[in-house]
Amino acid sequence: MIMTMDAMNKALLYRYLLLMLIIAGNQAMIAAANDDEETDEVAMRLLEQTIQKNMSLQGNVKSLNQQIKDWNDTIKSLEKEIQEANKNLKKQQQQLEKIQPTKYQEKEAELTKRHQELQAELERLNKENAGLEAEIDGFNQLLGETSQKLKELEGIKQDVAEGFVTENESYLDTPLSKLEIDKLRRLQQKCETYKGYRKVEDFSKKLENMISFKETYDAVSGVVHQPFDKNAIYNAQRSLSKLNHLSESQMEEVENLRHQLNGFKVGLIAFNEFITRFQKKRAAITSAQDVDFEVNQIRKKDFEGKTMAWHIENEIYLVPYLKKKFDQYMKAIKSNPKSGGLDVENEIRQQYENAIK
Repeated sequence: MIMTMDAMNKALLYRYLLLMLIIAGNQAMIAAANDDEETDEVAMRLLEQTIQKNMSLQGNVKSLNQQIKDWNDTIKSLEKEIQEANKNLKKQQQQLEKIQPTKYQEKEAELTKRHQELQAELERLNKENAGLEAEIDGFNQLLGETSQKLKELEGIKQDVAEGFVTENESYLDTPLSKLEIDKLRRLQQKCETYKGYRKVEDFSKKLENMISFKETYDAVSGVVHQPFDKNAIYNAQRSLSKLNHLSESQMEEVENLRHQLNGFKVGLIAFNEFITRFQKKRAAITSAQDVDFEVNQIRKKDFEGKTMAWHIENEIYLVPYLKKKFDQYMKAIKSNPKSGGLDVENEIRQQYENAIK
């Protein structure tokens, strides 16, 4: 800790007085020796002691002088620091004096105003929020009412959807030949309106299958309405094997179509045989009456254990294409007994040759 000026001065004065007392005490001892007329030896010891004490006192004085010097240096350093501190303090006071209090007042006023504006804005937002909450409550109530109405409508829609299925599912039992593929597709498209109901989805799958069956049936049916083709007949027979889960009337049509495919070649052979037999009689025929007579004779004749009439009814007429061509041939030969129906003869004979290869 650094001592103040008064404390250091008091300490120096205390040491100086102490020194004076020590010197005075020695002088008293010398005087007493003289008064008592002590011996010279005693006087010499006192003198030596006095000298030693003086030398010790001189050392103490020197030490005190050094301390005084050090304290003076310390005092000067402190005075310099104080001057520097006073200078800085004065500088700061000058800087503070330059500051305009009005600027801080203006800033404070500005912040106060902004605070008031924000407070007003907060109050406005709180009011709006309260209004929005009331509006939301209204919307929630309306939503609840709407949801209830939707449930009611959903029930009605389900009834309509099921009614739609009930009304139209019997159409899927219609014979394949009478089904309209466009109507099937319209019904399937209508199912999209009621999508999501199990009964409608099941009906839609049935419609999809039935459309495929109808397309297969029409394609196979086309084979028996066209000239004989081995490959086409083979593919058609395979396609028919894929048709299943059909109604009774539809299965009857499929079986009939399969029978026509299987009997195409047999009917073609019978047709060719009829043409061959008629050609043998053609040279003697001159009129339509002659044609009727010879045709009746041919129909009565046997062919492979049955009459030709049986083969015409059960084999030629079994296949739509052969029936059409046979009727066309009969009309042609009646109209022109000598050369009528030659185109049909050539067409049938050519198919026959391909069939028996």
